[in-house]
Amino acid sequence: MKKSQCYYRDFLSILTKNELVLKYRYTWVGFFWAIINPILQMLSLGLVFMLFARIDIEHYFIFLFVGLISWNFFSQSLHQTTSIIIDKRHFLTKSNFPKEFLPLSVILVNLFHFIVAMGIASLVIAINYQLLWYKLLFVLLSLLWLFGLTVGLSLLTSALTVFYRDIRFVVKNSLPIIFYITPILYTQEIAPALFQPLFYLNPMAGIIELIRFGFSITQSISTTLIGVNLLVSCIIFASGWYSFQHLKPFFVDKL
Repeated sequence: MKKSQCYYRDFLSILTKNELVLKYRYTWVGFFWAIINPILQMLSLGLVFMLFARIDIEHYFIFLFVGLISWNFFSQSLHQTTSIIIDKRHFLTKSNFPKEFLPLSVILVNLFHFIVAMGIASLVIAINYQLLWYKLLFVLLSLLWLFGLTVGLSLLTSALTVFYRDIRFVVKNSLPIIFYITPILYTQEIAPALFQPLFYLNPMAGIIELIRFGFSITQSISTTLIGVNLLVSCIIFASGWYSFQHLKPFFVDKL
């Protein structure tokens, strides 16, 4: 049992390293794109909303950056893992390993980028805000929550895509819509009334709000929103895990 556990751990490590190498092959800047991308997004979106929407939020670029890097981890992971079983079909016939490793390796690569970006953001936040150690626990909990939500939804979409190829197009076209109904560019309080009910069905709303609260960027948070979002996340994770376990024996036949 121990040998198999070591083998699987090493296999996951190799998969993750390969994903990391492939991601930056033939690039000049390489890993630094993990920092450059959200900074460019922050500048472009931040300037537009400050000039035209006239959003009045203190240290708006910090506020925006934290939301963007959290969203990027989630959206990029979901987008990349949705068709991962199809894209990596050759792995399924050549070796026996937990099929969950295919989406998980992609998520771990993106998690590494996210943690680096979050570390840089933390330094800037510490300069501009008074951080409280007990509130930082909310940041840690929200990161675990974000990871669990991403894993659960990625397992669900990657498994379903093997049987229904339309799922990848649904995910691709849904992510931009979900972006704007997630409080990334604005706070929940100033969002249009139409968006308020949607926040309760969108766990990313509670996660990003909780991260900002933990960093003292915002001073209050809706416990009702967090509770409902957490329940929705648990349902998503359980559905993703069950669906993947139930469908993975049929992957090879469908591919």
